[in-house]
Amino acid sequence: MKIVVATDGSEYSKKMIDHIISRPWADDDQFILVTVAQDQAGAVLAGMDLGTVDLPEERVHARNILEKDFQRLKESLPDHNIEAKVLSGFAAETICEFAAESGADMIVVGSKGRSGLARLVLGSVAEAVLKNAPCSVKVIKHKSGTS
Repeated sequence: MKIVVATDGSEYSKKMIDHIISRPWADDDQFILVTVAQDQAGAVLAGMDLGTVDLPEERVHARNILEKDFQRLKESLPDHNIEAKVLSGFAAETICEFAAESGADMIVVGSKGRSGLARLVLGSVAEAVLKNAPCSVKVIKHKSGTS
């Protein structure tokens, strides 16, 4: 099975990586760890002022996030094929497009587990991926107030 693991370096992503590490996987399962750096279109869609966005700096930051999570997965799942890729764009859309292009069987994402007004106002990358993914999606929820 080909699994796209979408990370953003947050505590919620760390919990998601913990979950992946803790469960059994088939010997031939392969993982593609991705993070999305904002590009100009993604920055505009996210409501960011282009004058304050340093796009090369975004890619460096994304690469740093990816490297830490990649090392954790590689050390914990040494017998599995694990790749890492920095993507550019708007997070949910880019993750779904990448999953389709790569022939992924599953996408794994973390979620803050917001509810009510906070969820309505802030939206959710995990929810958008769940609704638009070309394959199965596993959402690892981390509810507020829990550790």
